[in-house]
Amino acid sequence: VAELPSIEQSYDKFGTLAEAVADATLTVGQAWRITDRADGIFDVVLASGVTPNTFNIIQCVGAPTLALTLRLDAEMQPEAFGALGDDIQDDAPAIDAMISANVRLIGRPDSTYLFKSTITTSLRVAFNLNGATLKSEWNTGTTAGAFYPQLMLDITSSPRVDIYGGTINGGRPDAVSSGNTDEVDETNPLICVRDSSNVKLKNNLFTNYGCALYS
Repeated sequence: VAELPSIEQSYDKFGTLAEAVADATLTVGQAWRITDRADGIFDVVLASGVTPNTFNIIQCVGAPTLALTLRLDAEMQPEAFGALGDDIQDDAPAIDAMISANVRLIGRPDSTYLFKSTITTSLRVAFNLNGATLKSEWNTGTTAGAFYPQLMLDITSSPRVDIYGGTINGGRPDAVSSGNTDEVDETNPLICVRDSSNVKLKNNLFTNYGCALYS
């Protein structure tokens, strides 16, 4: 059985994932490091044997019968799954894909992973934020001039929840302090954890929030 090429055997060929998927010369068995995916290693495989998505299994365009599959480690940066950490893109889907792949998240220091949508899961959630920020998008409330934070994580019956080493930002805008109201009671938390075991949230800084955690 042939061994997969190691990181040392991989080529620094592609700066972006877009360049890789457009390359018509890819062949099965190759492995490439892709710079804009946190230097993640992607193996070239037959697309017929996988189910492509936009996170860790990518359909090739230049060679349509092929796909690129991200080689998984126990701990990876969200950027490897397509997060940007730029406080603009909704990074929740990429982080959700990490959770589904049972990969521990290690944040990129000074990155801000914005949540414009909610991750709902019963799987293990393991985040070493490593100085990064998880930020909720602030939404228009049910009454005029009212606001509420996006629920970032809705966790039920998880075997383990570890979130530590970073900032949890509720995203409350300055407008709230200048005459508007907000809806930030327990019905609008940033993180909701229910019926779960081994829950640890430690060494985090909570900012710009009303109700940070509901359990």
